[in-house]
Amino acid sequence: SFRIKAVDPRTLISPPKKRGRKSKSDYSKSDYSKSDYSKSDYRSSSSYSFESKRMTRGQRIYQETTRGVNVKQLNGLISKNRETKFFSWIPKTFAEIEEMILDEIGYSSISKEIERTLVFLLTYSPQNTRTYTLGKKMFDAYENLRFFYTPIPVEISEMTPVLKEACVDFLNRLFLDDSFSSFIKPVNTETHRTYLDVVRFPMCLEIVQKKMNVYRSLEAFFGDLRQIHKNCCYFNQNSSEICNNARKLMRYLAEFHRHIMAIKIVHRSQEVIKALLSRFSNSSIHQEILYKVENRIYKTFYELFSDVDKIKESYMRVVISPQQLKNDIEDFKAQIYYWFNVIEGKTICFGL
Repeated sequence: SFRIKAVDPRTLISPPKKRGRKSKSDYSKSDYSKSDYSKSDYRSSSSYSFESKRMTRGQRIYQETTRGVNVKQLNGLISKNRETKFFSWIPKTFAEIEEMILDEIGYSSISKEIERTLVFLLTYSPQNTRTYTLGKKMFDAYENLRFFYTPIPVEISEMTPVLKEACVDFLNRLFLDDSFSSFIKPVNTETHRTYLDVVRFPMCLEIVQKKMNVYRSLEAFFGDLRQIHKNCCYFNQNSSEICNNARKLMRYLAEFHRHIMAIKIVHRSQEVIKALLSRFSNSSIHQEILYKVENRIYKTFYELFSDVDKIKESYMRVVISPQQLKNDIEDFKAQIYYWFNVIEGKTICFGL
């Protein structure tokens, strides 16, 4: 067991499978098989609800992201511009993403392609046009859906004092390297007016530096540095110097990870979450939540957060002010963020 030092999030900067066939976990026993769910069935799948047991995660996130949208016009825009090689990837049309779903490609690959296609739409649509506004709306829906499916990792590496010292030293070396000077300060969103539409979670080295005292895991620290790379490559041309420097940052990060492997202390994620839940021990559903955590019944943070929010109605053994309970729940979610880089309604990089 281990202790988790409480941190008041109000005193800090507020944050708020590989490509291939699906894994068994991607479908429930009642899911369809490829043989009995044809393309024509899929194209009429709007008759299924989002909670339908027959739908895979890939189908759900695609259906809800494109709900009420005529994607044919968007497919034309993508096809017309995708050979420009602005990005390091060639975006898929929505028709091609549908084919991925029918071919039972795994959720992670489908989700990544949806996100890249939305970034492409916002990049090649003039600001404030109908297509641009539609792309923003779809991206908003997609971000919330991604949170629904953010999995709880099996293990997490604690940010011990020794590891923190190594990370601070590594971060200082990044500040001194001229290659990364563009990543020190936040992007000027007054100059780059569409930046926050494309980049949903801004990050820079200064923010990482300010968060060094609140990171609880190595993966959260790595995740924010990966976010810098992702944001850069989503907003800048692939062949640009700044994108080359972002890729250089990732090479440095991978090398640093190999260097500190020997000093990592790894915990089961269940143990971390159980320790964070101890503040709710007087709740009547505390034991039920602990049981679900220990037995990995919760597959996603969304499922965990949904039950934690129910604690508000179940505090029966002792008298506690509603404000104190609200603060405890907010602090619990803040600590989850400092460990796992998870915020409700956001998609944030995690780990290396």
